[in-house]
Amino acid sequence: MSDKLANVHVHKFEEDDYIDVWFMGDMHLGHEGFNLKEFKKYVEWVKGADNRYVIGMGDYIECATKSGAPGKALLSQSISITGQVEVFVKLLEPIKDRIVCLLAGNHEERIAKEGFDILAQAIAPRLGTVYLGYEHWVKLKGKKYYYNLYIHHGPNTKANSSSYHLEKLIKAGFGVADLLAMGHNHRIFVNKYNTPVVVGDTVRKHSCWALRTGGFLDYPSYARKKLYEPADIGSPIVRFYFNKKEIAVYSGLEHYNGC
Repeated sequence: MSDKLANVHVHKFEEDDYIDVWFMGDMHLGHEGFNLKEFKKYVEWVKGADNRYVIGMGDYIECATKSGAPGKALLSQSISITGQVEVFVKLLEPIKDRIVCLLAGNHEERIAKEGFDILAQAIAPRLGTVYLGYEHWVKLKGKKYYYNLYIHHGPNTKANSSSYHLEKLIKAGFGVADLLAMGHNHRIFVNKYNTPVVVGDTVRKHSCWALRTGGFLDYPSYARKKLYEPADIGSPIVRFYFNKKEIAVYSGLEHYNGC
């Protein structure tokens, strides 16, 4: 059950103890380097318990077009954009009732710039979920506690480290969130920051978790050519407790299963 208040997407949960959330994104389904085997492990993990959910971080499909990704990018696209949509929807169909929301990525925006919002018009309605654009505030609301999240696909700019843009958000005031999540750079990064917040007449420390959410694209030729670091395969999983105010973060499925 979901509703929308002001500029916050509110999603309500019936679980008493906790929920686990997979921050899914940067699969680039349709690219020849999409790691389907690893992606399916996460889908099966969601199916394994009723309190597991998904937040989509964008760049689910490759969406290479002549205008948006000319040249070799088109050659690395193994199936058509229509086919990419069909495969993506089919993969998520068994867990569509667990999808809290979907963001767009810069790859989906290639199509949107040509006049068709592929997520709003072709994907989110078929999965019965909410599409929130490129970035948004989200409130996960349990019976006793709630968590404020700010989720962002990530700017299409270079940075020296995975923490750079997250720390920019914190300095800009977004550190009042309980968790910041950003995709785009295909890295897994997890850190907790203490940020100052004003409560009444006092300034207190507020714990804000910050994530870069990995992906499922194996080391493509363009990344090797530019000497980018190999991508991280997988995604963070976050546990939000509803019987206490506490967050636990796992850097991937292997870390989660080993806890």
